[in-house]
Amino acid sequence: MKHKFLFIFLFLISICCFAAPLLNQTGNLLQNGSIEGGNFDPVTAESGQSAASYWHQWRNSSTAPTTEMITEAEMQSLYGTGVREGSAALRVKTYGASDGPYTVGSFGHTAWTAAGVSNVPYTFSGWIYVVSGSMSLAAGSNSYGYNYSSTTKVGQWEFVSTTRTANRVDELLLYSNGPSEFIVDSLWLNLGSNSLHPDPVVPECSSLVFLGLFTCFVFFKKH
Repeated sequence: MKHKFLFIFLFLISICCFAAPLLNQTGNLLQNGSIEGGNFDPVTAESGQSAASYWHQWRNSSTAPTTEMITEAEMQSLYGTGVREGSAALRVKTYGASDGPYTVGSFGHTAWTAAGVSNVPYTFSGWIYVVSGSMSLAAGSNSYGYNYSSTTKVGQWEFVSTTRTANRVDELLLYSNGPSEFIVDSLWLNLGSNSLHPDPVVPECSSLVFLGLFTCFVFFKKH
């Protein structure tokens, strides 16, 4: 019977490692913030629709960026970790600074437009996996400027958040800080000076596997 419970535990661990739940999107002012909808074929373009639905892309450097949706299985195979939410994420490759996906109020959730875009704080946050280089989340306006928060890690998921508290917020950017490759997932936009992302600290798959192995070690040592 004890062995049965052990196997059930390990089975649940394996499910956690290979299936990231979809979060309740109540309060998220983004369309496709979970990055589940889009095109799994690469999109290389100076401007226009990116591979992710409701997200466009833009080039400020000399070479157009490439975006493509990536599956959970591809994430596991290429990087040894899963996506942060659902079964897909968006991979971005740039060749210079200030390139990448963006969205504006007209692409976003109707509640974003209904809330108004001037003189209220908005917080933009999400999970970023940097393969190389670095990138920034930005919230603001082309006319009035942006507030930025940049990644600090490579080769692991990192939760990044930025708040814009002055002037207009009608555009959100996922831009490179130079030639970069990164994956974005589980993006969130809300009113207020703090992120209301409902799940910013889910343990990584590697942590769950370690917990499972440690439990096995303790179990077999005692028995």
